[in-house]
Amino acid sequence: MNDETRVQVGQAAANAEQSYDGAALDAVTAETITMNGGGIRQANAVTINLNDGGIAQAQAGAINVSDGGIALAKGDTISVSNGGIAAAVAQRAEVNGGSVAFLAAGEVSGDAKILIDMRAAAVFGLVVGVIVGLFKLLAGRQRA
Repeated sequence: MNDETRVQVGQAAANAEQSYDGAALDAVTAETITMNGGGIRQANAVTINLNDGGIAQAQAGAINVSDGGIALAKGDTISVSNGGIAAAVAQRAEVNGGSVAFLAAGEVSGDAKILIDMRAAAVFGLVVGVIVGLFKLLAGRQRA
């Protein structure tokens, strides 16, 4: 597949199902996107299935990652198996043998390796807020 074909395929929109093997695509919008190897800069669909590939930004009702990775993912349900996501927002997340650096989800299952979840982010924000408040209080006393 040459570069010209990649751009035309990558900018295709509103198709019922798009399936790609080893392609490098810019933006894909479809009901179902299946990627086997290769990468997509931006993917929007009802269902995204990613196997051995990568997506920079994904938004879908259901996102399934197996042996691949996504930088930013937003979906109702996100499933990761032996893959990874840098940042994910979902109502439900299932992680088995994979990892997510930042996860904001209502329900999490599996053997998730999560660096920062909603609880950790809230505690971190509270601690930083208290420290900044104390510094401002001390700085204000020294000026008076």
